[in-house]
Amino acid sequence: MAHIGFFNIPGFGHVNVTQGLVAELVARGHRVSYAVPAAYGAEIERAGARLVPYDTTLTDPRATLAATADPDRLTTVDYVHNLRGLTRETRAIVPPLLDAFRADPPELMLYDGVLGWAGRVVADALDVPAIRCVPTLAVNEHWSLASAGYASFDPTDPELAAVFGEMGALFAELDALGAARDFFGAGAGGNADEAGPRTPTLVFLPRALQPAGDTFDDSHHFVGPCAAPRTLDGDWTPPGDGRPVVLVSLGTVQSGRPGFFRACVDALRDTDWHVVMAVGAQDPAGLGPLPPHIEAHAHLPQQAVLRHADAFVTHAGMGSVLEALSSAVPMVTVPQMGEQRANADRLAALGVALPLHRDALDPAALRDAVARLLADPTARERARALREHIRAAGGPARAADLVERQLPLVQAVSAVSAVSAPSAVSAATARTEGES
Repeated sequence: MAHIGFFNIPGFGHVNVTQGLVAELVARGHRVSYAVPAAYGAEIERAGARLVPYDTTLTDPRATLAATADPDRLTTVDYVHNLRGLTRETRAIVPPLLDAFRADPPELMLYDGVLGWAGRVVADALDVPAIRCVPTLAVNEHWSLASAGYASFDPTDPELAAVFGEMGALFAELDALGAARDFFGAGAGGNADEAGPRTPTLVFLPRALQPAGDTFDDSHHFVGPCAAPRTLDGDWTPPGDGRPVVLVSLGTVQSGRPGFFRACVDALRDTDWHVVMAVGAQDPAGLGPLPPHIEAHAHLPQQAVLRHADAFVTHAGMGSVLEALSSAVPMVTVPQMGEQRANADRLAALGVALPLHRDALDPAALRDAVARLLADPTARERARALREHIRAAGGPARAADLVERQLPLVQAVSAVSAVSAPSAVSAATARTEGES
């Protein structure tokens, strides 16, 4: 069987959604070598991959988010800052990654298609096929954060031109034409006619959740989330008193916000709901005495709680959104940044969430939003419908099928078959197109 490489960035929202795909590939007999900082690799190793740990240069994501010029949308200043950080990261980690993968070369490389340029650079250097993995809303010429108003860039900004020049020079230095095409959308010389076929892309959400989903070409495969049960998280059981369960969490990046969680305690203190809060970096004791129906923990097995939840108060990070929809749980969204605001607005448009602005989070508004959600059977029905879309997308099994079709040996066999049995190949091609 094949040896498949995987590169990901230091972010649980990007890593967790790939765990089920790793397990599926391993179950089919493939070897998977997965590059990610060691702190993010425990569940990936449990899925059967060999961990290829690297030392990241990226600073604490919480510090980066706190420093954004406008938390509601990504600005040119933020974009330049992020691109410079990723350019520095790519330059630092590619040499040790190449040493590791040249010592045990993969036949195919998967990589985070949002921020993981280093993985594509490695694929280019090894001259192996590559597959992009997108754990967020995807982007094309018809929809993006900028075109939808969640980002605002000044194309004439000299710093933006400068960082694009730095990136282009880095890609040229590393002879990474594929990475340049992925980012700049054209050939190395900027000629769109030289771009060649688009990199196959796995999008880890159902097409129904994607804005302008019907405008994405057949290089984009909406396979749905490819997460798996996180066994290291433990389990959670409801108290069995019949109260509706309300989960409150801001995810792994934005969890350290004591004001938010105190507002939640004030809002939900006098309700008849069982409230479960994951407060992250802060000490739960800092919230003060809690009534018996509110429990607060630094961390929780979110998937396990969602299996019993009736509502979810969330920052609307895509990882949390997909876990909620996989359990058909409607949401009250309190986005903390522009990308999450895009998610929240999409969920509201689909009728499965009620959005609140983080600066207008008074206890009465939050309590009213949760009460409205719990009293609305339509929201739960729509969440169930999206759960069916997730199941129909195919998940790890379909993603693994698509990965296997990109393996060089499979493509070579297909080329031979095309000569001897063109009708069979045409039928297979039709099936593939119909799945996208």
